[in-house]
Amino acid sequence: MDSNELSRKIIGAAIEVHKALGPGLFESAYEECLCREFELKSLSHERQKPQPVVHKGRRLDDRISFSGHEKENCRSFEMGFEE
Repeated sequence: MDSNELSRKIIGAAIEVHKALGPGLFESAYEECLCREFELKSLSHERQKPQPVVHKGRRLDDRISFSGHEKENCRSFEMGFEE
């Protein structure tokens, strides 16, 4: 699958989730549904994982997480706070 086709599938999955749920929910609701859409579209994915983050010698809240996706030699990473 080329990068354009992969992008179309990922964006299409996100649009399906947004159409079904609408705005204003916690990130966890969107993540759960987006993972289901990825499964339905046979897109490999990995759920967010808590990562220890230290800033200027102080460990930050464990609710900080990073998510990464790798498919067809394409990688994307996002950092966010869980609710």
